[in-house]
Amino acid sequence: MRIIFIHGHMFNAYSWSQAAAHLKQHSIDLTLFSQRQSADEITAFIEKTDVDMVIGRLFRDLPQCDTILEYTRDIKWRLGLGQEMPLDFSTFSVEQIAEFDRYLTVISVDNYANSIKYIAACAGADISFDPPQPVRSDGIYHPDASGLFENVSGCRSDAF
Repeated sequence: MRIIFIHGHMFNAYSWSQAAAHLKQHSIDLTLFSQRQSADEITAFIEKTDVDMVIGRLFRDLPQCDTILEYTRDIKWRLGLGQEMPLDFSTFSVEQIAEFDRYLTVISVDNYANSIKYIAACAGADISFDPPQPVRSDGIYHPDASGLFENVSGCRSDAF
């Protein structure tokens, strides 16, 4: 399955690139485009490539938003994220979009990859996916320990 993700502001390109590499082993080719890239580059890719799905988080204040929207209207599976996407853009249900967005609220490569697997399954792909996983972002770190500690006493009692 070939999916393109056109993003605007505040995009974690490094983590998404890692997720895209992971997805290749599941026969999903995820190509990332910034809305700041030339619309000509994006539309040329769409014209020369058989794209199955487009995910868009576009912003009206960035260049050529309407041109990009027009070129992606003929792609069978479309998912629009954010308040600036037209209400009739998405071909997925409100519930499916909300679930996809839930994956994105917890930043991790695994959640990003599973979000794509989830939405691909919604589009009919025979692929398994895990639900969104919480990511621990605070704790006490020790270089010899296998993870983070919740408190100092846990750190002292750990045998590492």
